[in-house]
Amino acid sequence: MSKRHGKRIVVPTRTIQGGIDFKFETDPYDVELHGLMTPEQYTEAMENLNNKLRPSRSGKADGVLLAAGPLLVPLALWGIRHRNQTKRRKRLLHDGIHEFNMQYQELLMRWNRRPESFLTIERRHTNNNPLDQETAMAHATLVSDVIAPSTLAPPGNMTPQHHQTVIQPHMAPSEPSSSGLV
Repeated sequence: MSKRHGKRIVVPTRTIQGGIDFKFETDPYDVELHGLMTPEQYTEAMENLNNKLRPSRSGKADGVLLAAGPLLVPLALWGIRHRNQTKRRKRLLHDGIHEFNMQYQELLMRWNRRPESFLTIERRHTNNNPLDQETAMAHATLVSDVIAPSTLAPPGNMTPQHHQTVIQPHMAPSEPSSSGLV
């Protein structure tokens, strides 16, 4: 294990459908979790990812086309279908990784491509740099400026009661008025 990455879960895969496709191993028995996740969380996350990848897997038609390979035309059709399934698998894997990263904010799942492709889960490194905190605060300020004033008012069929106050945004004049009064 390299010091660069620290403790991380390397998710094992297993081949399915005669070696054409793969699945992520859902059983945490032989997986070193390093205390990053509970076995139940790991199993649930891998089952969700495998289910997400299911539409990109080969079907019976792909097996028939591959078996009829010596005829060349079915092999060309299989190649086209395989390319489309690979593209779909990459997109679905990216979406599944994004969903995992949103669900587990303290962890980071990523697909490593070098030296060989494998899936890892590691602790997300937070940077306590004051400039990053200022950027985050500026981002939060901008997001709060986007809230429309109409979201502050009650729905149209409700009238404000005596103890409710509807806050109207203050509009500063952009130019001095023609009367000279401010």
